[in-house]
Amino acid sequence: MLSNRESARRSRRRKQEHLQSLEVQLQDAQLACDAAVSKADSLTKLLHIERVKNETLLAEVQSLRAFIVDNSGGGMGPSLPPPPFPLPATSQLNVERDAPTSTEDFCGVSGAHGESDHPDYCRTSKRQKPSSHE
Repeated sequence: MLSNRESARRSRRRKQEHLQSLEVQLQDAQLACDAAVSKADSLTKLLHIERVKNETLLAEVQSLRAFIVDNSGGGMGPSLPPPPFPLPATSQLNVERDAPTSTEDFCGVSGAHGESDHPDYCRTSKRQKPSSHE
C-alpha cells in the first residue's frame, strides 16, 4: 500500500510539472502571437503609406505627361513648372554618388577586420587611410 501511495504521489507531481510546462508554452505562444499581430499591423500601416505615395507619384506623372503634351507645340520645347519639392544641390549629388557603401570602400581590405572592430580611420575617409594596416 505504501508503494501505491508513492506511485500516486509521483504521478500527481509529473502531472503538475507537465501542466506547468504547458502553461509556459502557452505564454510563449501568446507572446509570439502578439508580436506577429503587432508586426502585421505595422506592415499594414507602412503598406498604406507606400500606396498613398505611389498614387501621388502616378498622379504627378499623369499631370506632367499632360503638361508636356499640351506644351509641345514647337519652339525650344516646353517650359516645365518648378518641382513641388526642393532639389538637392549638384555638389550634394556628387558627394552622395561618390560616398563609400561599406568600410571596405574606405580601406580596401576585405575580411582584415570585422565591421565592429574596424579602425576609425577606415570609417572616416579614403583620404585619411594610412599606407598599411596594423
